[in-house]
Amino acid sequence: MVLMMTHKLNHTERETIVLKDINGNYLAYDETTFTSELRAFLKRYNDVLLKSEISHPIHHLSSFTYYVCNLGSWELGGTFYNDWQTISLKGRSGILFNGMTTVEIDYSAVHPYLIYAENGIPIPLTVDAFLSLLTPNSLKNESSNAAKMQRMFLLMINSKSEREALKLFGGTVSEARPVLEAVKNQHSEIIDEFCSGRGSQLLQRDSELVRNVLEIFTQAAKPILAIQNSFIVETAEHKFLVNTIFNVLKHINGSKLHFRADI
Repeated sequence: MVLMMTHKLNHTERETIVLKDINGNYLAYDETTFTSELRAFLKRYNDVLLKSEISHPIHHLSSFTYYVCNLGSWELGGTFYNDWQTISLKGRSGILFNGMTTVEIDYSAVHPYLIYAENGIPIPLTVDAFLSLLTPNSLKNESSNAAKMQRMFLLMINSKSEREALKLFGGTVSEARPVLEAVKNQHSEIIDEFCSGRGSQLLQRDSELVRNVLEIFTQAAKPILAIQNSFIVETAEHKFLVNTIFNVLKHINGSKLHFRADI
């Protein structure tokens, strides 16, 4: 019976899998095939990170990564955590892998199209346009309409009502409402997914995506950090990361990526 994560100095002795209920209370759990396989993977992954020099000119944080499920069930997915998530996006831009610069890629822009794939709906983009969504965070304008719609999409997927999504978006309702309506119009074919209370499905998709991407990098002995909805890799590995994300998306949950413009 596993009780909770322990905070020992030696990362090999720290618990790498944590189960909590929705109120944040630690839960004991029995070892299963899922936890055994995940634990073995996290050991391999953390070993790669240990063998890499991950540094920052100001922050000196641990790269030790563990997996947390906050919903009381492994089936609902979880999140990979490490200390680098505690600093800002701007701060993370200074992270070095073995003395080399890094790049952070946000993959949340592809979430809408994964839902298209799961519903068997052709994606209204070319492959190149789809891949262009996986651009470095340093090149994105967070105040742009595209960034606002991306954020609203995620809120509408995770919220139980439009009112909740508008509140979480921030600002005035008169400012947020047009963004919400624009997202509904752009993604009318999957409108039933919005404000449906099925946000946990997105967490499950994310969990599977992240684990598969980390596994591929681990097998290649390449360091990579998972940061919420993004990954940090050495700048030279940008193309490898984009191709990896694309290939993983084609296979998780039995998804089939069909590109309408290419048919």
